[in-house]
Amino acid sequence: MDLIFLTGHRKSGTTLLHNLFDGHKDACIYPVDLSIFYAYFPGYAQDKSLTTKDLTERLRTITKTNLSDVFQESTELNFESFWEAFCDQIDDDQLRSKKPVLTALLTAWKQEIGDNSDRPIIIKETTQSIYIHEILQGFPTCKFIHIVRDPRDNYSALKSGVEKYYSKLGEDNLKTIASLINRVKLDFQSARNNLKNYKDCFTTIRFEDLVTNPKPEMERLAKFCNIEFDQSMLQPTRFGVDFSGNSYEQKKFTGISPDNISRWNERIDENEAQIIEYWLGDLMLHFGYERAFSENCSQMAFSKFYDWYNSEYFQSDPYKIR
Repeated sequence: MDLIFLTGHRKSGTTLLHNLFDGHKDACIYPVDLSIFYAYFPGYAQDKSLTTKDLTERLRTITKTNLSDVFQESTELNFESFWEAFCDQIDDDQLRSKKPVLTALLTAWKQEIGDNSDRPIIIKETTQSIYIHEILQGFPTCKFIHIVRDPRDNYSALKSGVEKYYSKLGEDNLKTIASLINRVKLDFQSARNNLKNYKDCFTTIRFEDLVTNPKPEMERLAKFCNIEFDQSMLQPTRFGVDFSGNSYEQKKFTGISPDNISRWNERIDENEAQIIEYWLGDLMLHFGYERAFSENCSQMAFSKFYDWYNSEYFQSDPYKIR
């Protein structure tokens, strides 16, 4: 099974990139995020107290939730037949292993849509570049496309969703920025390492280049994937239907939009931008994102942030009265 793995930090353009491949005749698209590599693996699958029934129900919940819109919009597809095909593809003793679960999931999807071809399957999951060695062991012909974005704009997109979405998951602005600086650092560093160590199967694309000059970028990615460039790769669709974006600000985009490039100075405050630059400055420069503030200003901003950051995640109290 040949896979093309799309990855990057959340709200960095992974959905747009995924939807640009949607209508390509030479690829099979799993239409939504997999989610199993954080909602099921590793924590849930490694819990020895869980039964086969528990594991199966968890996988069913994840896939049914993620695919709900797809099955609701199509009269030709049926979740129950898809799920039955998944269960037929996997044994109980394989439910804790990534390769058989992913293989069964994708095989069931191809069966549900009636795809008997050997076309590569394009899948999306955020922040997976660090696992490239493990994924290649299971799928040695897999290719990876990692999208990167200016972390200040990336945080701007996340911040716009804190009140409406992330707060329901227990995140406020401070936790969101803490998550971003750690995960983007992981993403940028693993992308830089993979470009050096896995040249034949790993490439990156900058969100800014994709939305301002999409044709040459998508032509390059098509060549990397060994598929023919098609004009459909310039129009984002989701399961064949035009996709208008997933902005938390409820903006509707027509096609590929550069509207939110370099707007971080309008959407976040200087203190937040300085925190990001202090933690990520060198890696930002590596991918072509210039600092806007001095290192001294950024360190001052981060020192104030660190008061909360350290006490929230790392500090213990050896003087606590017992």
